[in-house]
Amino acid sequence: MKALHDEVEAGLAAAKAVLDDPNATQAQVDEQVRLMEELTSRVNQALKPSLPKLTDLGEASSTNNKLVEPNGTATEQATGGKRRKRGSLSQATPAVDQVSPETVGNSEKTESSEKPSRQELPTYTNTTEGENGVYGLKKELEDITKELRRYGASEDKIQAAKVAADKFNEAFSKGDTISQEDFAAALVDLKKSRDLIEGVLEEKYGEETTAEGVTPQPRDGGYSDFRSSRATRVTRAGENYSEEFKNARESYFERSGNKGNSPYDKYTYVFFSDRRPRDNSTAFIKDGYKYLNVTVKPTNNGFRWTIEINKDNHRTLPGRTEVWFTVPSGQTVKTNTVGISYHDRGGGTHAPAQDGRDLVDKLKNANIGLGEVTKGTVLNSGLRRTFGPTAFPRNNLEDLARGGRYNAHPYEKQAESREAQAISDEKIGNIKKDASASLYYFQLPNSDRSYKLTFDTEGNTDIAKLDYAAGLRGQDGNEVFLVNQWHSRTTTEFKEDALKQIEQARRDKNSSITGNRNLSEVEQNGATATVNTYARRATDKINKAQNIGQVENALDQGLSDIRRVNPVGKEKAIAELEKKAREKKATINGLEHVTTEEKATATNQVDQALEKAKMNVGKATDQASVENTKTTA
Repeated sequence: MKALHDEVEAGLAAAKAVLDDPNATQAQVDEQVRLMEELTSRVNQALKPSLPKLTDLGEASSTNNKLVEPNGTATEQATGGKRRKRGSLSQATPAVDQVSPETVGNSEKTESSEKPSRQELPTYTNTTEGENGVYGLKKELEDITKELRRYGASEDKIQAAKVAADKFNEAFSKGDTISQEDFAAALVDLKKSRDLIEGVLEEKYGEETTAEGVTPQPRDGGYSDFRSSRATRVTRAGENYSEEFKNARESYFERSGNKGNSPYDKYTYVFFSDRRPRDNSTAFIKDGYKYLNVTVKPTNNGFRWTIEINKDNHRTLPGRTEVWFTVPSGQTVKTNTVGISYHDRGGGTHAPAQDGRDLVDKLKNANIGLGEVTKGTVLNSGLRRTFGPTAFPRNNLEDLARGGRYNAHPYEKQAESREAQAISDEKIGNIKKDASASLYYFQLPNSDRSYKLTFDTEGNTDIAKLDYAAGLRGQDGNEVFLVNQWHSRTTTEFKEDALKQIEQARRDKNSSITGNRNLSEVEQNGATATVNTYARRATDKINKAQNIGQVENALDQGLSDIRRVNPVGKEKAIAELEKKAREKKATINGLEHVTTEEKATATNQVDQALEKAKMNVGKATDQASVENTKTTA
């Protein structure tokens, strides 16, 4: 057994050297795979029947370890890892269920509404036997630290995982056995470390990566893979949304801002058409959501963007299906945050190599079949002009979003009211006003893959002021389909929000005034009257505003005026000072061994002090000064 062990160690070292070499050829990788498969077979034969069968000499936490090429081909992969047999430790005790569907990731419904089953990660036992023993636990703890560093996790997360690994290694170094107490503590640390890496993956690649039990693999020779078992399907679009969204055809406006109403942010307009000859019926927006969906969430210094294409492998998208999205001029894409992944129907979620100096380079270098990856502006796409009976215009955002050809007009509206058309026109108009906004464009290969692109931008964090457009357009024979998703706040929408803000500010301020015990009733009434006057003035200006800029000015001025109303309670303070002076003079006049002249002098001093205090109260500009005067008088 020792000879076989040494041979395995040597084989693992050789495999690791090839897989760590970025210049390794696929032939070299295939040879190492073949050699490791042969070693695996020999080890399985040598192991006792009662021990877990060693099906993979790769990552200790792997149940399905494969090398995935950019074209989707998968081959068995082996990676380095020690497998020692040192005899029994403490009595072998099955580990608790270290990662369960109820405690890790997001639980998702299957299409048959059955409870989903997450990919099964290894459970470890307190034994040196087999790959699910303490050596496997040791290696997974160490690998998670490496993975956190590779995926750009924050230093505090990396250190937390490293401390867990170091603690276990320290316990392991004390001898050939590990106490059950140390083993149980290591399982708790493993759960925390797994949560850390899953959280990092969710931030980088979105919820699907972790919700389906996806675990990172080290990148080998330019390839990258995620171990994944697609046991469930994502909840169908619109399943838990409002009836308004589920029944919407052709176009939809998200006005409420209630995330449970639809999958879209407030101020979003969505258009979807899917037309064929002799069938120009309007399409359901919830189906368009499966073609393309953009989610933008504020961060500390900008936004986190998630672009999903062909969600849940909805259909086979024909080759040259066009995708585009804009990033406003006030936002800068942070290249080191870009994440590109795709999901094969019935397969795993994969993250290809993502090297490049900017977003365009990364999309090109992903080698997933994207064509004509281009960055232009909303006024000039930078794309070459195309000709032919099936060609659509694409010189700029307007061409992409609303352009047509002689026999196909995918943006032709059939059900949208004039009022709705005016709103959608204003939204796209706002987006196009930003002439320097970036316009990203690429074409998809003929495939039923689903794609996800994530990245962060740096800039302002007010999503209400964020204007962007995204779209997808394709044709399959005589079928032509188009999805537009535009996010922009119109003047009318801003007015509605501004009026609500003014009213809320008025209520909050008046509530604080009437609840201020330092104010007399007269002072309270005067202050609330002032607040109401400012609110009426702001409301009138907002209603008369002709554009967003005028609304914003009226809102800012109104809020500023209302916030400046901070009455200082003086009448009650003066009354307290006068009462205090009367009590003081009464005390003086009641003294028996003081002459009348002395009493007169003392009471006169009290009167002088009172007048000085009242004068200081009258000059006070804040309540603290008033209270200080009362205390020192």
